[in-house]
Formats: sequence, structure tokens, C-alpha cells
Amino acid sequence: SVSATVEWRTRPVLFTEHELTVGAEATRGRWREELTRNGGLTWRPYSNNAATFDPFGPPSWPGVASEWGGEVRINSDNTAEALYLQDKFTVGSRLTIEPGIRYGRWSGYIRPYCGAGAACYRFEAVRDEAVDPRFGIAWDVTGPGTFAAKAHWGRYHQGMFALFFDRVLGADVYSNLLFYYQGPSLTDSRATFTPAQRDAPGSGFGNVPEVRIRDQEGVVDGYRQPYVDQSLFPLE
Repeated sequence: SVSATVEWRTRPVLFTEHELTVGAEATRGRWREELTRNGGLTWRPYSNNAATFDPFGPPSWPGVASEWGGEVRINSDNTAEALYLQDKFTVGSRLTIEPGIRYGRWSGYIRPYCGAGAACYRFEAVRDEAVDPRFGIAWDVTGPGTFAAKAHWGRYHQGMFALFFDRVLGADVYSNLLFYYQGPSLTDSRATFTPAQRDAPGSGFGNVPEVRIRDQEGVVDGYRQPYVDQSLFPLE
């Protein structure tokens, strides 16, 4: 993530302690993660407790299974913008008040896996905006800064994480895990097969694999950016 902040602040006016702060922030973040199988599959040979079984020698394998899928490809981005205003002023010689407000807006984007040569597109997966009020007060109880009682309340929204959009409908991040209990005779453990070759008649692979579902996705409904309300009552 990369963030930038622009801030303007006034100085005390005449004999008063009055300070106004106005600012703006912008954040751009991204997440890239890829987990794929070399050759498209992983061989799972059976030893059957054979004395001649050699895990590095495919001709010695009595039988071979294979595992496919279970891959991960996530390509996501997030943006955030905020405007904030905070005032600080004194009432008399011992009371300081600090009101403030912050407006934030967040968006998360997903770019599904498109394959080689395909035109990829990006769509907005989630969006939210909110206003965070904040208020603080300090009382100099005994005079010239020797003992003070303070109170503060504020709402703080969490920053957005691009990784968390992986289950949005259309993200296409995860693939199902397929396990074939039968496979062709091999002479080289580095042999690769495409799904089309695997499914061709006489390929040697079983017809019905065991499927473990991992590609669940869903519609985003009622999304809200997480936040906390914080209260502080310090004595200094």
C-alpha cells in the first residue's frame, strides 16, 4: 500500500490557543498471490508395500494416482480516500476542547484470472463510506500543567485489505481439487498432461474423480467497513 497526506494547519491567533487542522488522504493498495501446480498435476504413486518400489523410478510403481486443481490466483486492488477537520481551542486558561470529524470512502477491486492471451477486466467487489466523529476535552486541574484530567471519544474505521475479496462472486480465485485414483503407466515422473489429454478416451485416467469443492463464491450483501469506538479517560 502507498498513502499520501496533505494537511493545512493554522497557528494560534492573537492571545488565544486556537488551532484548526484540515487534511486529505489517499491510499492505493494491491495484493498478488499465485499458487499453481507444475505440469498441471501432482503424481501420487501407490507403493503397495512392494519391495521393488522406488519413489524416483516410475517403472517400479504398481499403480499411480494424480491430483489436479486446488490452485490459487488472486489479483486485487483497493483504494481509500479521506477528508478530515479538527479544531482545538481553549476556554479560559484551563479548559481545552478538540472536536473533529473524518469522512472516509473505500473501494475494493478484483481482476479474475483470464488465462494466456485473454482480455482481463477489473470489477468493483466492495464499496463503503462513513463519517467518523471525534471529540476530546482536557482540564488543567491544578494549574500550570502539573495535573490534568482528560476525556476522548472517537470512531475509527479499519483500513481496507485487498486480500479479503477472494470469495466475491466472479473473483475466480480458487479451483476445485480433483483426485484421480487411476493413471497411465509412466516412464518419467516429469510427464505432464493437459485436462483435454486427461479426459480423452484411453488416456489411462479414471472416469470419475473425487472432487473437493474449494471454489465457493457469493454475492456481497450489506458490506460495511469494520470500525471501533474508542473512549479514553486519562489522568496526567
